[in-house]
Amino acid sequence: MSRHNGTGNSVPGGSSVNAAAVDHVHLTYHYLNKRDFDGYASFLAENVRTTYPGLEPVRGTSATEEVQRSALGDDRTHVLRKVFGDESTVVALGVLDTGTSLEDFADVFRVDEHGMILEQQRFLGHQDHPR
Repeated sequence: MSRHNGTGNSVPGGSSVNAAAVDHVHLTYHYLNKRDFDGYASFLAENVRTTYPGLEPVRGTSATEEVQRSALGDDRTHVLRKVFGDESTVVALGVLDTGTSLEDFADVFRVDEHGMILEQQRFLGHQDHPR
């Protein structure tokens, strides 16, 4: 059984923890796209672990914010295609829009019982898609 969380994405089992986590993940991209890193950090656990392709894993909110600033630069935005999950994991599928091309990504989040992000791991597609 699943229900909708108001974003067009389905939340399995109707868990309020999962619904909060899915909403938190949606909001992190909203804040990142606006370059509101304080808003983004409000959804991160203090000792969050972040792993991005080509970078050493980092731990903590400040280091995670820096990874996001660097990855986004001045012109990239996230376009979400689908967000889904279960009690402890949320997956976001989408593209990074550079203005001239689109690069596929998948982010896997581990969340705590309050929907706060404990860990994020990013996977990138192998090719850019022209706009």
